[in-house]
Amino acid sequence: MRLKHIEVFNALMSAGSVVGAARLLFISPPAVSKALKMVEDELGFLLFQRVHGRLEATAEAQALYEEVAKIPPQLAALRTLTQQLKTGDGGHLRIATLPALAQFLMPRIVVSLRERGILTGIEMRARHSQDLVSALLLRQADIGVDFDFGHHPAIKRTTLIDAELVCIAPSDWFDPDKPLTPDVYCSRPNVGYYPGDPVGERIGPYARNNSPAALVDTYAAAAGFARQGLAAAIVDPFTASEQVGRGIACFRLTEHLPLRLSTFTQSSRPTSIADAALHACLQETANRALQAIAL
Repeated sequence: MRLKHIEVFNALMSAGSVVGAARLLFISPPAVSKALKMVEDELGFLLFQRVHGRLEATAEAQALYEEVAKIPPQLAALRTLTQQLKTGDGGHLRIATLPALAQFLMPRIVVSLRERGILTGIEMRARHSQDLVSALLLRQADIGVDFDFGHHPAIKRTTLIDAELVCIAPSDWFDPDKPLTPDVYCSRPNVGYYPGDPVGERIGPYARNNSPAALVDTYAAAAGFARQGLAAAIVDPFTASEQVGRGIACFRLTEHLPLRLSTFTQSSRPTSIADAALHACLQETANRALQAIAL
């Protein structure tokens, strides 16, 4: 049975007459009669008999209707799914990201995605860089958002933003017009990162010959010390953008400490509309954060 014939058959079963079916389908009664004759000829048996001016379904029609009645809801669900896939609406993403990004950057991304009607569900896992690969490979996350953690043959990277680490500290601690040398930075109480930690390795010369006031393992934790006026901290610019103001300022560094904001997925995962929207929102939001601390 063709889809058009199924619609006519369902309408006839519901209305019990050609005129009633025509009203349901917004077509003429002769068009309904013609479609009914075509489907009966195709099937090789009668679906209805006329009894006192009404159509009475045959036993064959009753048996057929048990299965045919399931089709309209399935078609409606298919149309809904098609629309969701077309627009990204109803998408559900499982995102693994650094604690600092999960705390400061990603909530803005989620708001932007929902305003665009892209996401209705999201799972956020705060993970350290070394744990992101396993989360993706074990399918515990669909997409990772991180700074460049290197190469893995089964992981695809999409670079979004190139930036640099910056320092945040009480605004009267350093000269805002002069980039901070390692010596000047270390002249004030500062937050350090654990030796061997990827975050600690990234700050390079600012970690050498230094006696930090505290050791932490995330940019978010380091930012907390700076926010309380206890210590200077070297953090990513997206974390820094959330801290400036209320006596806290952002300072440039003399040393070039590059940072690359990227997304990571399994190489075999095709890019969905929700993925592409996430990339766009990340770039827009990250660029706004960089502009907020333009040095």
